Amino acid sequence: MYGGFSYTDELSLFMEKVLDSLELNGSFYTMVQSVRLENGKDDPQTWYLTELVDAAGRDVKVCSWLKRITCVKVYCQSKSTWETPTELIHIRKVCDDVSVPTLERLLYEAGTPPGRRFRLQR
Repeated sequence: MYGGFSYTDELSLFMEKVLDSLELNGSFYTMVQSVRLENGKDDPQTWYLTELVDAAGRDVKVCSWLKRITCVKVYCQSKSTWETPTELIHIRKVCDDVSVPTLERLLYEAGTPPGRRFRLQR
């Protein structure tokens, strides 16, 4: 089942709201499919549904971006053998001074889940 993480068109804002709602040591679990995997074992011929790039246009993995959030511990489990490359994600809030790196939406195409492309702002 997909949730808000896979469908939102404002990924940074979504994460800010999720983390704001968590108590200290609270956890958020999600998954995202058709992404570049943290372990690097995805097929480069994959049609990625969620793509992140840095200011220079270089690929950024979703889990790498999540690990830039302050005051969280992020655990990603790459599933390269699934039909589409999928990350199972566990985020635990470890302090209250959370800061989520801003992503600018570059593309959002309706779908189940939608095609999305974001650029890291900092």
